[in-house]
Amino acid sequence: MSVILVRPAREHLPAYWAALERGWSPDLITPRETALHELRFIAEDPEGFLDALD
Repeated sequence: MSVILVRPAREHLPAYWAALERGWSPDLITPRETALHELRFIAEDPEGFLDALD
């Protein structure tokens, strides 16, 4: 399996959203809470979410 790094962009949000829903999290300390926070952030303000990553 290979990994391809991409710059966060609107077209990648559906895949990121799906990963969060499957249980993946960028935070190993509080994974579920972080995933829920990011899902809410994306739902409320997708552009703001992307801007916050930069």
